[in-house]
Amino acid sequence: MNLKSEFRSRREKVQEIMREKGIDVLLLASSFIEREGNVCYLTNWHSAFPPCALDEFRQGIGYSFYILPSEGEGVLIVDSAPPEVEVYNVDKVVSGLNLFENLVKALEGIVSGKKVRIGIDGSYIIPSYVVDLMRERLPTADYVFVDGLVEKLRMIKSEFELNVIKEAAKIADVGLNKFFEVVREGLREIDVAIEVEKACYEAGADYVARVRVHSGPMSAITARWPYSTKRRIKRGDLVLLDLVGWYRNYAFDVGRVTYLGTPSSEEREIIEVAASAQELEVRNVRPGVIAEELSKVAEDYIVKSGYGEYMSPLGHGI
Repeated sequence: MNLKSEFRSRREKVQEIMREKGIDVLLLASSFIEREGNVCYLTNWHSAFPPCALDEFRQGIGYSFYILPSEGEGVLIVDSAPPEVEVYNVDKVVSGLNLFENLVKALEGIVSGKKVRIGIDGSYIIPSYVVDLMRERLPTADYVFVDGLVEKLRMIKSEFELNVIKEAAKIADVGLNKFFEVVREGLREIDVAIEVEKACYEAGADYVARVRVHSGPMSAITARWPYSTKRRIKRGDLVLLDLVGWYRNYAFDVGRVTYLGTPSSEEREIIEVAASAQELEVRNVRPGVIAEELSKVAEDYIVKSGYGEYMSPLGHGI
């Protein structure tokens, strides 16, 4: 299946659900990189900037909106539109620094005083100010929040998506292998992080969002700022790598821990409990099992092993 057919298939599935739910127009809202999933999923569009403060000239930079009717292609509202970017399922691209005004004007052209039911998917992204503006300027429209409508479709991957995810996983493997190759006594955390990030880009990553290298007493902390420091790694340290990046719209997000030297019996036990919990999860993967159930299998094992109070959240979605 070529890209155009892949994206058209996604759009048609969304529109089928829209018609079942009586939604005339679907509004999708996305933001910079880690919150652009729904718009990107249907159009291949990526926001180039993070959200910026509002002023009289700039409103909505870092956001993107996709207006999809129940039939045909939609309207893409963006802050900039480089000509080399290929988008799909888009009849018209509207670009400018005032996205919120452009969004409402585009909706006015579609609604045009008619009684239209607008579904909004992305209420956790779209500013409440924009919803208020829509209600003020389009009083004949009926609004309904349908968060999760597109995301539920995204849970089931096409053959095309699975192949891309496999390639993303290969890039993650390159990063992990580089981590184990270079980490050694005397290097700074940032030295290791630089080598891992470089390896991922050379392997084909489009974007590396985060390379966290935490060593010694900080190795159990997964949400530290800065991500990696100038601390020099010592013999006897546990060293954590948290690696997140993107390849062709799909993320790789992996974490691993290694030990410099010979671990103590307690440290070895902790590592073995964590590895066994992961293996137990893998053995329980089968069609119909939800992630929460898999997580509980591992959590129960860790608690039974006596380490429940030290347990961090388990796992990620890709």
